Amino acid sequence: MTTKKNAKLASEPHFTLVSGVGDYSKGKACVVSAAVALWRYQRGEDLNGATDQLDCIDPAVRSLAIRINDANWWQSNTERTEVLSPFIARLAGTSKPELLRKRALLCADMAVRHLLPMRLDDIGTASSECRRKHDRRGSDLHVHGATAIKAAWAVRL
Repeated sequence: MTTKKNAKLASEPHFTLVSGVGDYSKGKACVVSAAVALWRYQRGEDLNGATDQLDCIDPAVRSLAIRINDANWWQSNTERTEVLSPFIARLAGTSKPELLRKRALLCADMAVRHLLPMRLDDIGTASSECRRKHDRRGSDLHVHGATAIKAAWAVRL
């Protein structure tokens, strides 16, 4: 990305997704800061500095997206970008106070029923039942994380 820190872009911003908030001037952003940049661009605003704070993103969705983005299961930033890029445009506009509790419960449920058993299995402490379920689902944690974002986003209506 060749824009200056406070420059308005002539075309929609595209980033390589990285762990951490990123740096717009270097073409790097996390999935949430990329959504902030897109939101600003669509409103004709300056990009300013990279941030993952935006009131129009539901706090539960934001938290889940950041955790998935920053997780250590990604083999590369290219993989992270390929998997998470479809969610960039979907994050902004999810903030609806009446859905916050429902989304938070959905995220907690996903963590307890799916991600925790996989993590316990990874460290060798899961029960045999958890291992059987994990074996049926496969071990691609990032796919389950992306599924969690899809599920949380689907509740936005």
